[in-house]
Amino acid sequence: MTPAMSLPSRRTLLYVLVGLQLALLGGIVAVHELNCALDWGPGVTLEIPRANASRDPFRGAAVRGHPALDLDGTHVAAPAGLVPGEAVLVFFAVQPGHPPRIAQVERRRWRADPLFSSELFSIPGRVVAPTGGPHRRAGQPITLRVGMPPVSVALDLPEVIPVAEAALDHLTAPAPLVGSLQRGAFGHRFMTDLYITGQTFPPRMSLAYDPGRDRLTIAAGKSERADRHPRFRDPGTLSDLFLFDGAGKEVASTDIPGHIFETVHSPRDGALLALLSEERYTAGPVRLAQIGEYGAIVRRSPQIHSDRILGFDGETGDIWALIGTTMASPLPPFVVQRFGFDGFSGPRVGPFASRPTALLVAERTLWIVETDGNRVSRYDLSGALRREYRDLHRPAEIAVDGGSLLVVDADGTQLTRFAADGSVLWRAPRFEGLAWILPEPRTGGGWVAATRYEGAAGGIFRYEADGRIVPFLKSIVPHAVADRARGRLAGDAIGDLSRGRFYVREGQAVAIVGTDGTLIRRVDTFRFATPRPLPQ
Repeated sequence: MTPAMSLPSRRTLLYVLVGLQLALLGGIVAVHELNCALDWGPGVTLEIPRANASRDPFRGAAVRGHPALDLDGTHVAAPAGLVPGEAVLVFFAVQPGHPPRIAQVERRRWRADPLFSSELFSIPGRVVAPTGGPHRRAGQPITLRVGMPPVSVALDLPEVIPVAEAALDHLTAPAPLVGSLQRGAFGHRFMTDLYITGQTFPPRMSLAYDPGRDRLTIAAGKSERADRHPRFRDPGTLSDLFLFDGAGKEVASTDIPGHIFETVHSPRDGALLALLSEERYTAGPVRLAQIGEYGAIVRRSPQIHSDRILGFDGETGDIWALIGTTMASPLPPFVVQRFGFDGFSGPRVGPFASRPTALLVAERTLWIVETDGNRVSRYDLSGALRREYRDLHRPAEIAVDGGSLLVVDADGTQLTRFAADGSVLWRAPRFEGLAWILPEPRTGGGWVAATRYEGAAGGIFRYEADGRIVPFLKSIVPHAVADRARGRLAGDAIGDLSRGRFYVREGQAVAIVGTDGTLIRRVDTFRFATPRPLPQ
């Protein structure tokens, strides 16, 4: 190439390459748009149990998630002689109340896909090398196994569904959707007509139960999308409040101004009390607030730092907190006092050399936990010290049953029971991650939750009056308390033993557990009475 021809030739080559790229991209977009626009056939309504929305600079806003399908195909005969790379059609039969189930498998021919209706529909797939089953890693297609001996098939499902930018405001957290699966004019399946059917719960949710009205309350601060441009972010802070009946059926939901960290129902009148902040983070100041029936804030207390609240009196409704200024952590010696809508009041309890981490009011007595001080102290309500329990190592959770004290200690590996006179009745070691204690009155027994026991998988365990530990329900994964330094209003297990059940907080769900050892229901989503359209 001569120097005189070099620059124009390079420009021409560059223009040709750019033109080819644009033509290729335009062809891909055109085929996709025509595939959707020319499809006039029936659709199949499918649910996407946990759909995530995100935005990137190339695809724009999109929803990601796979429809709920029953992927057990071992009962279906696969065509003979299938080899990896061969195209097939997997047909699903619609089952009312259940995910669609595999009905048959055929080789895919060079013609229009048959049998696509609201009762029986097909999804293209391709035979692949054998896998471990219908499991997938991020970015990989769903793989199922059909026939005996099994043949592995990777389904060609639309994993990315384009949506409007406004849809990001509706999907700040994973949520269940329903949409219409279409065959497509050229045989490429796509989803359209998306509706939000409910809302899942974030990890920092709080649960409360009102036995008088048999009502379960779940509250959590709303999430904010990190991929939204700052100019479009809502400067206000809101929380979601979800109401269920005692059996886990949806009752109502509403928004609360402010960020809710903890909730509890007052035993006096069933009023919902909450620790409410104008900020999204637990490090800032909070107020004690009473929330009315329809989400209105009825009363607020003066500000107090979020690490002050230590405990809640389940008999009188009093709240106890560390004394200190609203913005600075208190220094030793530490003092505890009643805290309410008018601020601090009543006698001061203490002083304590180490910082209290939890407080329990039971049987007209204060029980104060000092994890770093390796002790639990017992006071009367006037502030007089009655007994100290020092035969402990890093106590955390406590419970009181008929004057005896139950303690989770030894860094969450041991359950210890003390008699009313302070002597040790028994110790149950070999736990890992003990999370909570729930006594059963008048029996001497109760329930605890742990991540592991005796080297095996954990769950809920029954402890008997003599210290025996019995497996109770292994399908429960106890919630791990990430910040024990901040006191809480209530624990992660709330009993309604008169109705034969109790409520257990899991990671992002509440399990309703029967006292007979059955899992009655797992509440992980609030279902809307009317699905809400998602902008596309």
